[in-house]
Amino acid sequence: MSEVVVKKSNKLGAKTWISIVLFGLMGQLAWMVENMYFSTYIQKNITADSWATSATVAASAVVAALVTIFGGVLSDRVGKRKVFISWGYIIWGLVTASFAFFGNEHYTDEHLVAIVVIFVIMDCVMTVFGSMSNDAAFSSWVTDVTDITNRGFVDVILSIMPVAALMIIFVGFDGLTQDGHWTLFFIILGGMTALSGVLGLFLLKDSPSLKPDKSGRYLQEVAYGFTLKNVKQHKMIYICLVGMMFSGLAMQFWQPYMIMMLQYTLGFGANFVIPLAAVILLSAAMAVAGGKLMDKYGKEK
Repeated sequence: MSEVVVKKSNKLGAKTWISIVLFGLMGQLAWMVENMYFSTYIQKNITADSWATSATVAASAVVAALVTIFGGVLSDRVGKRKVFISWGYIIWGLVTASFAFFGNEHYTDEHLVAIVVIFVIMDCVMTVFGSMSNDAAFSSWVTDVTDITNRGFVDVILSIMPVAALMIIFVGFDGLTQDGHWTLFFIILGGMTALSGVLGLFLLKDSPSLKPDKSGRYLQEVAYGFTLKNVKQHKMIYICLVGMMFSGLAMQFWQPYMIMMLQYTLGFGANFVIPLAAVILLSAAMAVAGGKLMDKYGKEK
């Protein structure tokens, strides 16, 4: 597959940039609530036993992978991204806010398994809409509205969004969890995600070049990326995907456990925000520097 050469830089409009920043940031805020604070809630309010956190992380990861694959193909066939992004964010935020029903109480061993099962199921429901709207539809929309003259810079901006999301949560909302106000925490963060979806109904525009693609059967399109023939034809893409897999594994290792490790294992207590902020800011600086180096020397290097 040859790539189109664009000689003149394509300037993205204000609405496009607002959409990139808004949905990139709000999507990462919602994922941070799940990846870091769901496990923290479980360990503080339900049980510190590792099986509960592991069950939540594992179930969510499997659902996220499947929904992203099937959802990406579905949005291609329908030829629409906006409806999946906007309505997906709305429902995603509402499901996140619904975790407020767990309240601020501490649960006894009597109903432990039932509470964890309910929590895992709700997490998976949240992940369905998060993966469909953010991982599948929004990522595809970014590809639709960018080209080779600006996609690298947009990717760098989006790579900073997880860092920005963490800083926003730590500065603005982590105090709620420290004081045990989990109900308010989930309502606010979920409400913010849902509100971004409402804004998307008026702000977001699909690429004019996006058309429904029903050239093949749905399941054939899903399986296309996993065929041996396709892997052989596009070896470097799959090598990069394997690299991304290990990066994703690393993220799954540290995100759900980082707060608890800093607070208890390393003994920082309530002062864990300081070392974590240092890690976050340093990673943001490295991301920007890496983006500049990629633009200068090429991504393949």
